[in-house]
Amino acid sequence: MRQGHVRGMPRHLRVEFSGAIYHVTIRGNDRQRIFEDDRDYERFLERLAESVETYRIRLYLFCLLGNHVHLLLETPDTNLSRFMQSVETGYTVYYNLRHRRVGHLFQGRFGAKLVDGDDYLQLAEKQEASEDVAFRQEARRLPSAAILDVVCHHLGIKVERLQERVRNSIARPVAAMMLSRYGGLTNRAIAKILRLSSAGTVTFQLRSAGGITDRAKKATVAAIETELSRKMSEKLME
Repeated sequence: MRQGHVRGMPRHLRVEFSGAIYHVTIRGNDRQRIFEDDRDYERFLERLAESVETYRIRLYLFCLLGNHVHLLLETPDTNLSRFMQSVETGYTVYYNLRHRRVGHLFQGRFGAKLVDGDDYLQLAEKQEASEDVAFRQEARRLPSAAILDVVCHHLGIKVERLQERVRNSIARPVAAMMLSRYGGLTNRAIAKILRLSSAGTVTFQLRSAGGITDRAKKATVAAIETELSRKMSEKLME
């Protein structure tokens, strides 16, 4: 007896035309992180800038979160798919080599919502960049005080506790990680806030945060990131 199979439904075609404006989203495969530290964020931005220049994209806004990215962009040359392939492929090769992994980094195809320019581009009017700059950065970061409030709330401690050295505590490592990821702070700035001796000490704290294996503690960190991601998204759409 012959056995057959049902072919999957065809993909929806992208709507692409010159001057189209999109809200693009890319997400980590199975909701995994796509940025582990400052260097990953920097390399993604480098790749993004390279691709923007190559494909003549007008990038108005971007927001990099732990496991996904938002972009608001315009395609004068009707080349959204080629642009995104360049961004995703280039960054995936870098990420896999650096973190010694293989396979897909991003979840399926990127999302692209065709949007009305007047509604979305008003977000870009706050920019003070000149009109002839194609690659423009929306510097939207969460205030350090807001980040620490969220961290302390979930850990059940006072902010002052973050400036104390407590053996086997995840408070300082987690606070350092969130200030880096959601506040965009340098290690030196984080060291000053948490009263750590040096930027090198912050690097150690970040490594400690990345090495948390206890299930309950990992759940707490995930809850903190979820709340901060929500706040970041709300800030993006203000």
